[in-house]
Amino acid sequence: MRVMLVPEAFPVGKRKPWTLSPLASFSELLLKRSSWRAALIVLCLCLWPHAVQGQAFLASRPNPEVMIGSLFVHASVLDVDRVTVDVFFRILHGATDMPQDLYLLWPSEVIRDPRAGRPDPSLDRFVESLGMTVIDAGRLPLASTVPPNYEREPNPSGASFVTVVTREPSGLSPPATLIKIPWSPRNILVLTMRMKSVIQPRTASWLEGLYSGWRYTAALSFHDLRFMALRPFYVGREAHIVQLANEDFHRLQITFAHADRLRIEAISPAAALSRLNEEKDNTQTISLFLDKSSNPTALQVQFIYSEFLQTVLVTVVLFLFAQLISPWLIFVTKGVWRFLRPGIHVKLARTTRERQAGVLLAPEHMDQIAVGESTYENILRLCGPPSEDQAHSATPDQRTILYRGRRWVPRWVGGFGLLTAATGWDVEDHDVEISFERGRVVDVQTRVRRSRYLP
Repeated sequence: MRVMLVPEAFPVGKRKPWTLSPLASFSELLLKRSSWRAALIVLCLCLWPHAVQGQAFLASRPNPEVMIGSLFVHASVLDVDRVTVDVFFRILHGATDMPQDLYLLWPSEVIRDPRAGRPDPSLDRFVESLGMTVIDAGRLPLASTVPPNYEREPNPSGASFVTVVTREPSGLSPPATLIKIPWSPRNILVLTMRMKSVIQPRTASWLEGLYSGWRYTAALSFHDLRFMALRPFYVGREAHIVQLANEDFHRLQITFAHADRLRIEAISPAAALSRLNEEKDNTQTISLFLDKSSNPTALQVQFIYSEFLQTVLVTVVLFLFAQLISPWLIFVTKGVWRFLRPGIHVKLARTTRERQAGVLLAPEHMDQIAVGESTYENILRLCGPPSEDQAHSATPDQRTILYRGRRWVPRWVGGFGLLTAATGWDVEDHDVEISFERGRVVDVQTRVRRSRYLP
């Protein structure tokens, strides 16, 4: 937000006076400024950090005696879609100051109040003479206050405004608003505006927003002059800036309603104060004292409005949905697993792709077993420990050992290079039974059972 203090009369001097009037040739004044100063201003505007709102006070005459005291910009967040901004400020007049109107430049679009009155056509003609396009016009509530009670006394005419845009190389600029505040004998004024630009949504997934709440950023700032739509009003008028009174306090403040549902994630800068409002129940206030110099000051709050009932309801719905689809999901998963488990295998040779378990006797070992000659010790040394070893109490001289093993043989359907595909597996169960009598082999039986493997 930026405020311009412009008197209705100007002293005669060497400089051409500038007035907020439709007849003013402000573009002609800009062309007479030195090029190096304009370039320096543009460079500073590009390097200044981003902020959502900004303020600067300007006077129509250079080196003004007037000062601004007790500036207070207060944003009341009733909901993410309902934000009211009150601008409180006190005008400290000098000994030679004359009555003058105030002009407030706000770098965003405000919402008109139909009850405040009709627009001021002179503002439309003035901004159009500067090459701007008017997209909205109307009036806003305006009031003055008197200590010690500071009760608001409404101004019947309110404050007229126009919202304008300018054309840039990349397209139309973001909207900015020019607000005319009529002169009042009381020096403490309050301007009330409703707007949506103070709160901006942050990027989040729909599931995150549905479960824990949508994330937002609320921001206010002061002395931010980076907006292109405001340049015609302040470029070349550095000497017209009105300073803030050093003996007064100035601050930015954001008040959140429904503090029981509010969850603040981050506050910038760290010097900002956060506390519960003592005057209003269930409200939380974030405030930041302003730098009294011309340096930009910004207050940003990242927050979430969470709903306990919404979180519980989403949890219950997700649980019921999981219970509903879990049988179908298991059925589909098993079917896909059966289809993919034979799968595509990567091996160097097909002979190494077979799987086996237990003890499988090699054919060369079977050829070395001689009935009537091979002993029990020879078999253990040749084939290793058996899977089963049976002794007969009725016939102590007889003994039987069994070797059991299983082999999975894939059913190949083709391949390419190292990739080969199988449609399924065949299972082979190998049993070798060797009978002994008086320590020598008397019989060897081999059994092979084949079946299809279903994972």
